[in-house]
Amino acid sequence: MASPSAAASSSSEGSPFDPDVDVEFLHSHVIPADRMRVHFSSLFNERLPPSPYDEQIEQVWETRCQENKTLFNASKFRFHSSSYENDALTINLGVTCYKNFIGTNMASNASELARLGRCYLSDPVGVGNFVITSDSFVIVTKRSEFCAEAPGCWDIPGGHPEPSVIGLNVNGDYSNEEDTLNATVVEEIVVSTLRETQDEVNIPMEQLRMIGCLGIARNTTTCGRPSIEFLVECTLSSAEIRRLYCKGTQAEADETTAIKFIPLNDMATLKQQPLWQSLAPSAKGCFEFYIRLFHTSHNPSGVFY
Repeated sequence: MASPSAAASSSSEGSPFDPDVDVEFLHSHVIPADRMRVHFSSLFNERLPPSPYDEQIEQVWETRCQENKTLFNASKFRFHSSSYENDALTINLGVTCYKNFIGTNMASNASELARLGRCYLSDPVGVGNFVITSDSFVIVTKRSEFCAEAPGCWDIPGGHPEPSVIGLNVNGDYSNEEDTLNATVVEEIVVSTLRETQDEVNIPMEQLRMIGCLGIARNTTTCGRPSIEFLVECTLSSAEIRRLYCKGTQAEADETTAIKFIPLNDMATLKQQPLWQSLAPSAKGCFEFYIRLFHTSHNPSGVFY
């Protein structure tokens, strides 16, 4: 888990967190990407649940696939824990897969499984982006109804870092490579956040600049599924981005149905606005972090640079 002092130093300010969100890690400032570390090890993979929970994974997956033909299985990084020492954030990761996520975190009895031990949950790590346009708006898109998570909700650009991009899979043995893989995994996490924005919104990656990590949130609606939230600056205006999005040529155009731009100045009061109840938990977590870091007594203007 995160260092208690790191999490408590900022979360004590402001209103309580939305019930859809728990805090895994939140510090008093944005963590630059070059201060992020990964400890990758098979020791952080999930364990096979005891009977009868082990049998339900395949059953739940088959049922969900029948209901949603767009689902497919793929390897994902599994979040185990995080720590903050010597001004660096370290994230402990193993490997899992999307099928195990559907069969554990998203199962109807996920809370029972969690009580047996968090080691039995898939906990695939997601990434989300607080993208600020050149004219000071924040991007959200409306998720398609066929999305497995938060269908029809407004969400920030995001997704998953992909083990397959760097040659990893859930069945591999990397015990002799783990030390050399750590830096490669960090790079994939950071690059994947920009890649997801390109694939979902149609913004070229060269128009995006990584500022750093806002924090790590847990989605309570999927039994604490973790997401690393990032702050990203875009060189394009909201009008330019809308034109790119509406072309529909992005790789994941079918995953969203609309785009919206929230004035950055509205962020401090967003929780009191009707839109808040239509946000996906991942967006709520990301926005909660931004509000606490940039709209507090220490930084009432919300300026991030």
